[in-house]
Amino acid sequence: MIYSGALDCFGIKRSQMIDAYPEVVEAVVKDKKAKEDGQFSFFDEQFGMEDLKEVKFANIPEYRKEAMLKYEKEVVGAYISGHPLDEWLDKFKEHTFNASLIKQRDEEEEEHEMEDMDDEVEELRNDQPVLTGGIISGVKRVFTKKGNREMLILTIEDLYGTFEVMLFPQLVDKFRNVCVEDNIVEINGKISLREGQTPIVILDGIKDMKAKEDEPVKEEIKKETLYLKFSTMDRLLYDRVMSCLRASAGNTEVRTHCTEKKKTSVAKNYSVAITDNLLFELKGLIGKQNVVVKKVVE
Repeated sequence: MIYSGALDCFGIKRSQMIDAYPEVVEAVVKDKKAKEDGQFSFFDEQFGMEDLKEVKFANIPEYRKEAMLKYEKEVVGAYISGHPLDEWLDKFKEHTFNASLIKQRDEEEEEHEMEDMDDEVEELRNDQPVLTGGIISGVKRVFTKKGNREMLILTIEDLYGTFEVMLFPQLVDKFRNVCVEDNIVEINGKISLREGQTPIVILDGIKDMKAKEDEPVKEEIKKETLYLKFSTMDRLLYDRVMSCLRASAGNTEVRTHCTEKKKTSVAKNYSVAITDNLLFELKGLIGKQNVVVKKVVE
């Protein structure tokens, strides 16, 4: 009840009530135990409401607005005293997609009245570019069947409901630090429509709306480079190594060192996503000592 705001009428901060809660519970438990033991006359004056009125509340600041709203949603299932997106309402007016369009589309399909609704509801199209955003309320990791590459599925909550956004493997590392629960984000991408499935947004770009405009989002703290040392003159071995790299496409640069020519060069068009599976396969082909990942702080 405290987290929901139901006790705000007493004029005490929610943070103060939560801080005092253990003490109050302890007093109530003692009072109950005393009454169960039949010690009414003695404990009635020592515990109970008289004791609770003497609770001293610590002089501490109230929870931040974001925290208060989050607690309300957790205990009640809805925001009570406001909405986390209130201060971005003007920005959201510029967006071309929100959760209400999914609801309207579902209602259209159920009622089979597409012709009558065309003038009232904008119809979603496959690959339609959109600008959208909201609160990240969930982050789910999935992996591709081929190459075991990581993908992310974000659950985005806006003023109208929720929808999902998918990040393909090549963008996961680039935007990982933004894709965190409770972040308020703006997303550009494309609508993906599949028969019998709820529309989702395929992400092209994302930014933290709380980040300062003049402070670009840091995509990666460290830049990785994969170094491979083997006989590039061995055509069969070379093809097998390149096949592994192609199956794990990503953003990490690959450099090969030819053991015959004693020369290191960049493997153009073979940037990869570093995974345990990729490293295991490469070490099996050219030896553990010949596969090295180096990180350089930028």
